[in-house]
Amino acid sequence: MTRALEMYAFIYEDENGNDTVVRTEVNGESKALFAYQIEDIEAMSSIAINEAAERNLKIKLAKFQKAQEIDFGCFIKSDD
Repeated sequence: MTRALEMYAFIYEDENGNDTVVRTEVNGESKALFAYQIEDIEAMSSIAINEAAERNLKIKLAKFQKAQEIDFGCFIKSDD
């Protein structure tokens, strides 16, 4: 299985100052505008532009490149 090393997302700053992924309605379902391939993001760009215009958002394209594995087992307290 191939691991995705990069992820792209259209984001905006919400009213609380948090970066949030842009969502849109597609066939009655809410979909987040993110993808692992830049070609898919390019295809979504017109949707992002429309969302920005309709909702008066300042949208940015974010690229995430690093994945960090975390062993959550070390956070579990043992009764030993």
